[in-house]
Amino acid sequence: MKKLNVICAVAALAAVIGGGAYYKYSKDTEDVKPPEIRLETESITLSVSEPETKLLDGVTAVDDHDGDLTDKVQINDVRLVKSEPGALSEFEVSYVVFDANNNMAYRTRQLTYSDYVPPRFKISLPLRFPSVSGVDIYRCIGATDSIEGDISSQITVSMGDDFLEATSTGVYSCSVQVANSLGDSVELPLTFEVYDSSSPEESTRPAIGLTQYLTYLKAGERFDPEEFLKDLRIEKTTYKLLNQGDIEITDVVSQYDYGYFSSIYGYFLFKDSVKVSTDLDTTVPGIYSVEYTFRHPTERTRGSANA
Repeated sequence: MKKLNVICAVAALAAVIGGGAYYKYSKDTEDVKPPEIRLETESITLSVSEPETKLLDGVTAVDDHDGDLTDKVQINDVRLVKSEPGALSEFEVSYVVFDANNNMAYRTRQLTYSDYVPPRFKISLPLRFPSVSGVDIYRCIGATDSIEGDISSQITVSMGDDFLEATSTGVYSCSVQVANSLGDSVELPLTFEVYDSSSPEESTRPAIGLTQYLTYLKAGERFDPEEFLKDLRIEKTTYKLLNQGDIEITDVVSQYDYGYFSSIYGYFLFKDSVKVSTDLDTTVPGIYSVEYTFRHPTERTRGSANA
């Protein structure tokens, strides 16, 4: 019996000694050190048209146990750091990599898109609505992004206090906002008109159509507001608006009422029949408006469009 006890004690001691040795070996060999991400350069410049994989140029990773992990490096995020009008926006790209024991390495570097443009709005229809209940800003406006393309679904509209209790015709205010996935957000204040569609004046009012109702200019860039004139509807007739010199007035062009008619252009007017006024100063950054007006030759009414 005593011999058995001795044997058991020896076995237990051996187990303790063995377990301790294994624990020490495990601790000595345990991989708790994260891998290392190495950057060839601390900043990178790309075009927005280049594939996302280009963000990995010059990025490598190594691990003491697993060796080269370069092909395991992933792009974690790209975010906007700084955006100022007239200057290139600054971004930050972050990278992450895991070794076989799930140790993680994380690193960032500066990113510049050489041709990046913040999100821009586009207005395709006049901001005029026949009733308060019929106001639908979303139907008239869209947004594009130089990286993501069409981001119209991201637009939000905030109505001005002047419209919240509106019950009648008038000119009201709102603002539209949109942001891309990089966190770059832009906002544009707008005015819109609610008119009375049953008004006799409205039924005879000329309507000026533009090729677009919003444009972006660089400071100092040339701007010709007549370039955006498209057509003019007077009652049931729509006239194309042409530049002087685009068409020669000959015997094959007949004068019709107060416009012209040709078999090629149909009914048309020259653009100088529409008066243009604006407070635009292309040397000073800001938001400006252009007003186009046309007075009916019979002095019945006038039409206008804003851009």
